[in-house]
Amino acid sequence: MKTNVLVTTALTLLAGGAAAAQGNYSDILQDGTNNEATIQQNGANNSATIQQTGGFDRLTEDNKAAITQTGTSNTASQVQNFGTVNSTVSITQDGDANVATQVYTYSPNQSAEIEQYGSGNSASQESMMSLVMLSDNTAYIYQSGNGNMATQSQGGGSGNTALTEQYGSMNSAVQQQNGFTNYAEVIQNGNNNSALQTQYVSSNEAIIYQEGDGNEHKQIQDGRGNLNAASATVVGNGNYGYQYQGSLRNNAELIQTGDNNYATSDQSGYTFFMEGNNQSSSIQTGNYNTATTFQLGADQISTITQLGNSNVATVNQIGED
Repeated sequence: MKTNVLVTTALTLLAGGAAAAQGNYSDILQDGTNNEATIQQNGANNSATIQQTGGFDRLTEDNKAAITQTGTSNTASQVQNFGTVNSTVSITQDGDANVATQVYTYSPNQSAEIEQYGSGNSASQESMMSLVMLSDNTAYIYQSGNGNMATQSQGGGSGNTALTEQYGSMNSAVQQQNGFTNYAEVIQNGNNNSALQTQYVSSNEAIIYQEGDGNEHKQIQDGRGNLNAASATVVGNGNYGYQYQGSLRNNAELIQTGDNNYATSDQSGYTFFMEGNNQSSSIQTGNYNTATTFQLGADQISTITQLGNSNVATVNQIGED
């Protein structure tokens, strides 16, 4: 049995030599073999919790959990349950009043990391690996700024990857994956931007890049679809985008450059697991443009290009091309 625990704390002192406040709370619980835990806190009123336990076959090998907090009033929590073989989790927070939570269940070969720099940021990662296919889930959150929020949930599947990077203030990103070998990526640079990605079944790809303020984009790849790809590139302010893929092998691309543009793409199938193979592309350069694409069927191709301001375009494709 091997257990390594390192806890380092530092309390801020008043001129009189008394502690400024009770702070730097640490709580480590490890059950099994080859667990490692490291907590380092610098500041006041910080709190960190690491818990690593085994279950089912009691395997708890090669686990690592590290929490590093520099600043005041930061809170971090890590939990690994049931097996926890070769799992690695890490939290790094530099600033004030940041909150980070990582929860992993049935967690062979999981990898999760949270980095937060600034104040008032919150991040959470949760994964429940499928017992059918034992493979890797990877989750990464990086936030630099103030008041940002990121949530990643990987439930009932394996081989999924979720990445979030946010720079600025008051941005939000939510990623939900339930299936196998899905890939989701969100990068936001600015303020008050929001992104939502939901992926079910397997082998879907979703990418959102937003630069500016007040942009919002949603990507939904639902339980009827595999092998879909959706991408959105937004540079400007106040833009909105929505991409839905509900059948197989669809591709949707959105590019918005300007302010207050609106674009939606709906790629649905007639029946469960229908082969879609639809292609949708919307490009908006200017302000206050509206583009709507609806594809119900298979082998459809739609391209919308809007140059200027206040243009409106609607494409409805039903049936097979």
